[in-house]
Amino acid sequence: MNSPVTPFDFGRCLQACAQGDRRALQALYDHEGARLLGVARRIARDNATAEDIVHDAFIRIWTRAGSFDPARGSAQGWIYSIVRHLA
Repeated sequence: MNSPVTPFDFGRCLQACAQGDRRALQALYDHEGARLLGVARRIARDNATAEDIVHDAFIRIWTRAGSFDPARGSAQGWIYSIVRHLA
């Protein structure tokens, strides 16, 4: 019997990052890093630049996680907007 898949909780992850939980940032990177890199590659059209963008994005996510406001949008959208803005 298959067990139901629990969706990734981006909001909880950002809350944990805001409280200094490095494991939450690692979980976020493990879950979304490849997709974020894909977004950055499509915009920047250069692999090295895209890697730098994702690196810088995760620094911003870590340092600004406390500023995320769920009333203004989804946590996943907030993360992706950081990457798009940097690209």
